[in-house]
Amino acid sequence: MRMEGLIVWNFDMASAPRGETRTEMRVIGKKEVERSIHTAPTIFAAASDGQTVTMTRWLPKEERWVMFSKDHPPIAWMHLPSHPRPAPHPPTEGADSDAPHPSM
Repeated sequence: MRMEGLIVWNFDMASAPRGETRTEMRVIGKKEVERSIHTAPTIFAAASDGQTVTMTRWLPKEERWVMFSKDHPPIAWMHLPSHPRPAPHPPTEGADSDAPHPSM
C-alpha cells in the first residue's frame, strides 16, 4: 500500500472486492428458470500507463475489470470515498424546512 495525502492505493489486485453471485428463480410463462446475478462494488483502479485512473467493477464471466483487458489489468485499486457530510434528513412535520442542516 502507498499513501498519497489521504489517498491509499492497494497494489494487491487479488484483494480488490469482486462482488458476489446469487441464484434467483424466475417464472417465464409456465416454466421456472434459474439465473445467476452478479453484483460487484465499484472501485477506483489505476492503469499501468502512469496516468489513467478510472472507476471499475469485476466482470466474472470475462474474468477482467471494466475498462481493462485480461492482458492489461489494473495495477492498483482503492475503495470509492464516502461523502464528507451526511445526507440531510427530510424535514419532520411542523419543522422549519428553511433551517440549515445541523452539520453546516
